[in-house]
Amino acid sequence: MKYWRLTTNKKQHSQLPKTREFSGNFENLTAVELITPTNSEKAKNLVEMGNISSDSIVCFEIWWNRAKSDLKLVIISDRQEIERIKNQLQLIYPNIRFRQLDSLVPEGQSPSAKDKIFDVSLRHAQFFTPFDIQNNPNLITDICSMIQQTEFVWIQFVFCRVNLIDQLNSLTSRLAHFYKETQSDYYGSTTEMILNNLVGNQIKKRAHPAKNGEFANNYSGLQKLLEIKKQSPQAILQVRGLYRSNIPLQLPFHLIDSMPIGNGLKIDYCQQYDFDVKHLKNYEKKKNLITCNDVKNIFARYDIFPRRLLCLPHKHVKHAVSHYVSKKWFGGYHTRKPLPFLILNLNELSLFVHLPNSAISNLKTTRIQSLPQHLPDKDVFSLGDAI
Repeated sequence: MKYWRLTTNKKQHSQLPKTREFSGNFENLTAVELITPTNSEKAKNLVEMGNISSDSIVCFEIWWNRAKSDLKLVIISDRQEIERIKNQLQLIYPNIRFRQLDSLVPEGQSPSAKDKIFDVSLRHAQFFTPFDIQNNPNLITDICSMIQQTEFVWIQFVFCRVNLIDQLNSLTSRLAHFYKETQSDYYGSTTEMILNNLVGNQIKKRAHPAKNGEFANNYSGLQKLLEIKKQSPQAILQVRGLYRSNIPLQLPFHLIDSMPIGNGLKIDYCQQYDFDVKHLKNYEKKKNLITCNDVKNIFARYDIFPRRLLCLPHKHVKHAVSHYVSKKWFGGYHTRKPLPFLILNLNELSLFVHLPNSAISNLKTTRIQSLPQHLPDKDVFSLGDAI
């Protein structure tokens, strides 16, 4: 029989092109550019970044246009949420500034055959794994540096708060049930179980093949990680991007690593999954149309970018839970496929959403020559009368 494994060598594919159901409040979006404080203006408490999330969809974005040497960091949400987010960011980043943008899309964007598309998920699809938050967040600094070798980049970190406790509690029960099963000394194959039910054949005493396997040996560690994921409110985060480049761009998402199960064993890290631009285009093809807010087949898949749509999480998580340690009808365990989003505790959001080091080239900082177009009222002061 096939054994249950913590890891897999099987090549994974992005699940985003197969995702059909999305949600979004795209009628009242507004975009604000973030003007980064200089190095001397450190963040007060980056863990508090989780507080910029809410039940509404929020999008943190990186825009790069090499023709204009223009690098932008942008927050997009509905108008009411933007004001709350700006206040929260000022508590975390003293002296941050904001500039209202007229456009919701970066200059130079268009669904081109030259574009490359990616999303981010977990390498081994252990979707409940907590991330190691001990390291200083450097992801956005590294991304802003690496993308400047490309022609055009549009990266979105789309997130909102969700309540997944019921699904995670169900997984706790499934893990406990499977562990009890692996410790049984009366194991029967699927064929033997069917015969036993039909004609009453007695199953011979023998240990479950997974009694000393990877699951049983790591069961307590898996349950511990799952409990950590359940201890605070959750958010889902979808990381996706479009870029135009003559060379492949592999961004350092693998730096976001899981906490160890035990004995230093780490089973998961974030990985970039590339997929073909054809999955975003072809408006006339029904397979590329999506459901949004329960209204079917009204948008092409490309619209997830300009409309900031986010996958509906509950069906995906329920499916992942039901398949996690279950077998197929004819033997073998279900393949764990990566979810089209990450499940985060709120204190993990800062690993992905933060401001970069202000030394990055082409980055606008608070010591730039030109003033932002919009400043909070408390920062406005008089320069004197015109003469």
